[in-house]
Amino acid sequence: MLHLIYFLVFNFVLFLIGRSFCILIYKFFVNKEFKDENKIFTIPIYYFYSLLGLFFIGNVSVVFNFFSKNNSVFLKIFFFIFLLVNISKNVKINFSIINFINFFGIPSIVAISSIKIGLAYDAGLYHLNSQLWIRESNIPVGLYNLHFRYGFSSIIDYISSNFWIGDKLEILHFVNLVFIASFLSFILFNLISNQNPLLLMSSLAIVLFGILDNFGSGGGRNGFIDIESITKQDTPFAIVFYITNILIFLSIKNKEMSKLEILLLSFLILFGIQLRIFGAVTLLLLIYTIIFIKNFQYKVLIPATMLGIIWSLKNLLITGCFLFPVNITCIERLSWHEVGSARREMLELKSFHIGYELGLPLNDWFYSWLEKPVNTNVIINFTFSFMFILLVFIVFTKKTSRVFDLTSRVYITFYIFVIIYLWMSTSPGIRLGIGIFLLLIGIVGLNFETFRFKNKNLKFMLALLFFISTLLIPKLDNYIELLKNPTIYNKLSAPLIEYTEKEGFGVLPKNGSQCWINIECVQSDKKIILSENSFYKTFSIRN
Repeated sequence: MLHLIYFLVFNFVLFLIGRSFCILIYKFFVNKEFKDENKIFTIPIYYFYSLLGLFFIGNVSVVFNFFSKNNSVFLKIFFFIFLLVNISKNVKINFSIINFINFFGIPSIVAISSIKIGLAYDAGLYHLNSQLWIRESNIPVGLYNLHFRYGFSSIIDYISSNFWIGDKLEILHFVNLVFIASFLSFILFNLISNQNPLLLMSSLAIVLFGILDNFGSGGGRNGFIDIESITKQDTPFAIVFYITNILIFLSIKNKEMSKLEILLLSFLILFGIQLRIFGAVTLLLLIYTIIFIKNFQYKVLIPATMLGIIWSLKNLLITGCFLFPVNITCIERLSWHEVGSARREMLELKSFHIGYELGLPLNDWFYSWLEKPVNTNVIINFTFSFMFILLVFIVFTKKTSRVFDLTSRVYITFYIFVIIYLWMSTSPGIRLGIGIFLLLIGIVGLNFETFRFKNKNLKFMLALLFFISTLLIPKLDNYIELLKNPTIYNKLSAPLIEYTEKEGFGVLPKNGSQCWINIECVQSDKKIILSENSFYKTFSIRN
């Protein structure tokens, strides 16, 4: 029960930080009075507060880390003062059943997953140590030389670095849960309260997809969101990717975007890129939107562009590449950059996930990819889910009149093929494709507009489907454990392991490859040289 209370408090604090952020956005960028009930993309803006709170904390942490360690009293004081911005505008959110569900019901359900959650393998491999570096040092130049995975560290590590409580790590799970709770609130509002047919039908498709995730080959799993072990960011990326793309589709349909909508989308696109480099593909959709929508206000993109430049500079300091592991973005003459390392990492990822090689017969690649049981099970279940959902819409809803003009339909189709191809040819792991699976299902709903029948209990039935889908997200053993012991609290901390000395900087784990929490632990047997000046540490490899 304590997990539920703690997460409600955690989510509420992020809600307030996001609200402060929005108040300042209205003050400096939007010529309109700030109100919590103001709508963006037909949705009250407060549905985005928690996500924006995470975005703000992450990017402030990145900027601050250029100059100081993030485990600093000054950064904590800054966030506390920032919370006080809320005082300038009274909270005015109407009480309703749907708001009660969104602010209390959904967070309580997803928080149940905390009871049986554990630390991911990658937590011990590099995530926790990445966060430790953020907490204990300003940005170390060439940090990826200690472990190439540091080059893949995302904004999640900067966000999570603020939520360590001593050696207790269970609070880090709450970061992922905020993404899931925000996503479910987004879906529920569109399903029950939103009159926009595009968002209603796409949300219904997602709900059905979530229910079907629990049935099928291998016991289920069809590409729907998953509550992951602590420090993983696959589901957070998928959620941001889906919401961003579906809102851009809405903008293309409406052929307009307000200043606030442009600003929010630019932040969400950047957030996606910061979570995973694959998010950069969404820029293709943004470019079309800029060309397609008349009187697009380019100046509103400046804040996200500036933050994106800062993020790229952070990447450059750590890896020698603006976007690691995209080799073309690397500056080879930098002393801390190992020439060819980005290409090597890209090829290793591609090999591990059985990526498609251009020129290889598609059938040969596909059968090779299916040799992994998880790939076989998910693709079977996804195909069945897609066909079943399409059939449900054909039977129970009416096909819409043309939503997009011919040019937009061609471009969106091209865009979908591009993202599928890029996923296939880089790292087609199932967990890395969740955002694509969600989007493909959501697109089914875009082709339908209204229900064939009128029923006064329609909203009740839609809500029931939503709750079935939501209740099935935490694993069953969490509910069983809660019923057995309502006062249970799952404390998590990193194991203590032994290390061995090595030549040059750092130590190696005595057994295995996981460093867990030791800032001097490295994952390279090469000789690493540390050089320091009054401000920065620089790590380079000596052959």
